[in-house]
Amino acid sequence: MEKSHHFTYEGNLTDDLRSFMCTTLKQAMSDNEPAAKRITKLVGFAVELLDNAQRYGNGTKVEFEWKTEENELMIIVKNVSTEQNARTLKNQAERISALQITEIEAEYKSKLMNQDFNESGGAGLGLLQIMKNGASNLRINVQEMNNGSWMCVSSVLVPMNVFKTNI
Repeated sequence: MEKSHHFTYEGNLTDDLRSFMCTTLKQAMSDNEPAAKRITKLVGFAVELLDNAQRYGNGTKVEFEWKTEENELMIIVKNVSTEQNARTLKNQAERISALQITEIEAEYKSKLMNQDFNESGGAGLGLLQIMKNGASNLRINVQEMNNGSWMCVSSVLVPMNVFKTNI
């Protein structure tokens, strides 16, 4: 039997719920992937995507999916947003995904050192951190909906063998 685990959620998102999901995902990984290490970093990817959905979404429901299959973890978050927020997130993800790891690390350090923050967030630090910490693929797809809102689908693919102990 193929080893896989699947956790989904659809509904409203709050800080308390994000915290509960973080704890649940950590426990699920500990119970089902005993060779996994750096579980907090893996869960951190989900927390970052959920934070973006909550911070830049329009307050409607989110859809969340955490799926492990064989040696990969896929995290998908769907939320409704404004056109500006959707396009900004997509552009940031595309720009960061095109960088080499040394460029990602340098930009991350620079943003921290220069305190390149504003009232709406950390200037892309979360997306930089996702790629810096081992994600192999970061994608943000956006699509206009009938009502003028925009659907954002954020996904991260992480090779699990990067996060396993040598057994």
